[in-house]
Amino acid sequence: MKRVVVFPVSGYINRLQAVASASLLAQELGWQLFVAWEPQEVAAAPANALFSEEFCHEFVRTEAQIDELFSIRKDSIPRYLTTDVPAGRITLAGHDHGEQIFMPELSASLQANSEIHTLAIAAGGHFGLTGSNLSMQQQEAFLRPARGAWYRNLQLNAEIEQRVFNERAARPSYLALHLRYTDRSHQVPSRRSISQALETLAARTKTRSLFIASDSAASRDEWAQRARVLGFEPWSVEHSVWDRSDPRSAHPALIDWRLLCGSEAMVYFSESSFAYEAAVASGGFDESIGLSPHKLSGIRAGAAKLFGAAISYPIRHGWFKSN
Repeated sequence: MKRVVVFPVSGYINRLQAVASASLLAQELGWQLFVAWEPQEVAAAPANALFSEEFCHEFVRTEAQIDELFSIRKDSIPRYLTTDVPAGRITLAGHDHGEQIFMPELSASLQANSEIHTLAIAAGGHFGLTGSNLSMQQQEAFLRPARGAWYRNLQLNAEIEQRVFNERAARPSYLALHLRYTDRSHQVPSRRSISQALETLAARTKTRSLFIASDSAASRDEWAQRARVLGFEPWSVEHSVWDRSDPRSAHPALIDWRLLCGSEAMVYFSESSFAYEAAVASGGFDESIGLSPHKLSGIRAGAAKLFGAAISYPIRHGWFKSN
């Protein structure tokens, strides 16, 4: 049986994008899917803490098991797209380019080499063969519905699903706001634009229940107060662990994500894949409002980067040598 082997990398939702994309790709090709899940610092939980027992049993293997089965390791996958016809293998790791840009070449290679039996992909984002001849923006619009349906059908760990069920039972309809400040401080919209987006949602619907998810308790509480002033009834799920390097943070993060996915529509930071994919999964993507970074945030970040580069230039170019 031919197979697609995906090595998901980066944070939890980046990994989910890769798994969803690889699963849809495997379905399109009629190949078997294998997910080589290994915890990393930003995604420290094992697969069985995140996914259902059925999903893990059918698809998930350790990297050691994948190596034993197919002689593939993530650290052996070279950059970009590589076709090894004698080995019957194609590997892909998009790195700075992402994977989608290589889809036309991958499609051509698969068509030209029927002896290929293994496609190994190391990725932390979404991609797809279908529509690979379209522009990047058109491709994403084309692929988004299938990815959203895959997310909605995915069964997560039973404890996560039960908690989400309990929270939603008392709130059959709600809007959502996702805030991400701790690692995206240079890509955040202004408070004014967030308030205006919430007011826009309020004008479109009678729903006033507002789920707020954030990467810090302080920003969550701040916006709960602001939301009340705007006429919303805000609510959140309490978390005891916020550190992403702690495996215990996985359940709170995915509970928040699932609840975002269940909203009618949401306001989110467009640079956050966590929120973007929740909007995709919600079925209300077109009704949701993705906010671009505030211009001053980008200017400050760019200035800081240039200043740091200027300071480190002499060392990087050997002007000073350590003894």
